[in-house]
Amino acid sequence: VLKLEPQLTALISSGAAICGCSAVAATQTVVKGEPHEVAAAIGTVVLCGTIAMFLYPLLWKFVPALAADAKLMGIFTGATMHEVAGVVAVGNACSADVASTALVTKLVRVCLLAPF
Repeated sequence: VLKLEPQLTALISSGAAICGCSAVAATQTVVKGEPHEVAAAIGTVVLCGTIAMFLYPLLWKFVPALAADAKLMGIFTGATMHEVAGVVAVGNACSADVASTALVTKLVRVCLLAPF
């Protein structure tokens, strides 16, 4: 649909799915991405993360299922945000309970990146 280059698609996907900008940098050598593709991928990942930092607290406030349970919102935040800093920002913008659950969830995701 967007007609993006395969390398750029892989870079954006890894950044959004794994762990943000560090994943884009790590994936660059594997997919042999050009510097301008890496810059575009990092920009896209940062833009999406910034939008999420403003959107998630609104979800916490206006979506009844999320607002009713801080642990659910924390798991949702930690499982779907790609940057640890974004998880901390969103969690603290919602509540202390959301922040602690979100951070633990995100750190479990980070630990799962290690090869066994």
